[in-house]
Amino acid sequence: MNLPTVNGANARVAVWSQLGDRQPAYALVANVDRVVIRFDDQVAVMYGRCHHRGALLADGYVDGRNLICGVHGWDYRYDTGVSEYNNDEALQRFGAVVDEEADVVWVDEADVAAFAEAHPQPYRRERIPGLVPGRARGPGGTAQQLHPGPRARRAIQARSPRSDVGDGGPAHRATALRRPVTAHCAVGQTPRVR
Repeated sequence: MNLPTVNGANARVAVWSQLGDRQPAYALVANVDRVVIRFDDQVAVMYGRCHHRGALLADGYVDGRNLICGVHGWDYRYDTGVSEYNNDEALQRFGAVVDEEADVVWVDEADVAAFAEAHPQPYRRERIPGLVPGRARGPGGTAQQLHPGPRARRAIQARSPRSDVGDGGPAHRATALRRPVTAHCAVGQTPRVR
């Protein structure tokens, strides 16, 4: 198997035989979250965070030909990364190769690292139960599902100032920093705080 690379470094993102058909899986390459989706005999490796609020797309699900964000329902075609609803929204898709003989899915690590340099990742992975920094991939460097179960979900909610806030990414910061909004009112009236 020859995967074209910039500097010859390939990164293993998944064990091919362990990927369920149309089941999003998580991988971390060059400090960038990835979502890996096997569909039939093909694979897609894309940027793993939703453009809306930064939720992990590996926690989403596939409906038809769309990968649906599990937090607010944003959609992305799993074969292209382009949103069916708004074609201006698209996930970065990375070239991936399946080596069936070695049972591995590979991506060009330099390609992902270039993306990471152009798009610094602000997420605090140490706050996600089951995702240990430096060991985000499962055994043997393979993709790891991020569905630790209800106990971990309760732990996230217990540490969060709001029960609907995620892992400390942009959605958390946006809600934590939100100030009361005053309504527009006529001259002489007192503004009401929402």
